[in-house]
Amino acid sequence: MGRDLKALRRMVCSGTAFAAAVISMAKSARAAEPPPPRSVEEKRLPLLAETLDGTSGLAVIEPYLPAIGGTLCAAGAVGLAAAETNELHVSKAALVTPLAACTVASFGSYALPREYQGSVVAFSVLGAGAAPLAIDAVANPELTSAERVSLLGFAGGYMSLGMLRLLDALLQRPVSWTAMAADVREIHGHGADLSRAEVRRMEADLRRATVRPVPRWAYGAAMLTGGLVALSPAFVPSTAKEDRAIAAGLSLPLLLTGSTGLILSLTIPRGYERYVQGLSRLQLTPVGPNNSAGLWASGSF
Repeated sequence: MGRDLKALRRMVCSGTAFAAAVISMAKSARAAEPPPPRSVEEKRLPLLAETLDGTSGLAVIEPYLPAIGGTLCAAGAVGLAAAETNELHVSKAALVTPLAACTVASFGSYALPREYQGSVVAFSVLGAGAAPLAIDAVANPELTSAERVSLLGFAGGYMSLGMLRLLDALLQRPVSWTAMAADVREIHGHGADLSRAEVRRMEADLRRATVRPVPRWAYGAAMLTGGLVALSPAFVPSTAKEDRAIAAGLSLPLLLTGSTGLILSLTIPRGYERYVQGLSRLQLTPVGPNNSAGLWASGSF
């Protein structure tokens, strides 16, 4: 019995030693795996710079967006205040108020961080531009039911764009085009000296700028829905010929813009997706807490 126990202990010890050796060899093999070739890793930063540059194409006008939006709304408010609006059966104050609010909100957005300014301006301009039409559709007793539906569909389509843009910014802090343009300049100027943390931050900026809480297709779908609502009276047999023409005219820009945006959003990858696909072709992965950045580019490019 004693010899059997000794034999069993030897077998267990041998098995344990063998398993430990196998595990050790596996770890050594993984540790010995070479990092990506330097010539491959050097292509990461040019690819990142190219993708960031394509995403930040409007950085030049971004500082002026509040002024542009405020000026447009102010011009609209002055135009409505000077125009004859009796035939709309709506008080002039009711029509001018949304445009005046848009002027204040657009210029006031200069007090916000730049990444929020575009969202505030888009919400203000789109909402103020569509509000007079919506007010007229609701308050004007001379409009037919078909005209009322077409106007509400048209106004709602554009107002929904502004609301989605503002909701997106509220759900997650945006990234300004200016910040991404600065990342591009930093890569071109200091590519060789960038740390792993800096590259990880730039990749995170690109991801946060293009992978948003409100998906791209939602904007196209909102406009398409508004266009279909505006067009719907044309399919009612009792609708007059003039009202059919109004429905077609109001719905056309929404249907064209919405369908185009929807198709593009579903077929063209977002900036971060294109970047990840480019890295995959190079057998690289994004830099992150669990990813190795490898070697950085030597020298500027």
